[in-house]
Amino acid sequence: MLNNALFLLLGAGLMAIGVLTAAFAERIRNSRQLETRRSDTREQERRAPRPSVITIADTPEMPRSPTITRAPVRTPTTSDSTEMPRSPTVTRAPRATRAVTPNLGDDVITALVTAGYKRPIATQATWACEEAERVTIELWTAAALRRCGQSHLS
Repeated sequence: MLNNALFLLLGAGLMAIGVLTAAFAERIRNSRQLETRRSDTREQERRAPRPSVITIADTPEMPRSPTITRAPVRTPTTSDSTEMPRSPTVTRAPRATRAVTPNLGDDVITALVTAGYKRPIATQATWACEEAERVTIELWTAAALRRCGQSHLS
């Protein structure tokens, strides 16, 4: 009886250590992600263009109208006064990365080469399959394997 209680306490202690370790690891992961987000945000703020400022001119002679002033633009320091000042550059939001669609034909060829067929034979058998056989990678691999087996060129 006492022996069972000791094993029970030992198991509970190990379980508690495991739970605490998992919680600590999750906290470390979250703090690293937060630091990464903060540094990314600072970098984006640093690279972002300065917005234009709109002010309203209040003069008794003129009606109220908005006046747009742009953020200062750096111009090259040259002695040529005929050069036009640079216009503000247009910045675009970065495009989202596209997921590259995997070429399933290469996976089928790799599977056939791994099975022992030579690469030229595996390539020929893979691309000789019809569209109906290319519905899923499993069907495509089975059809290409049949074609390799029928060629007797392995």
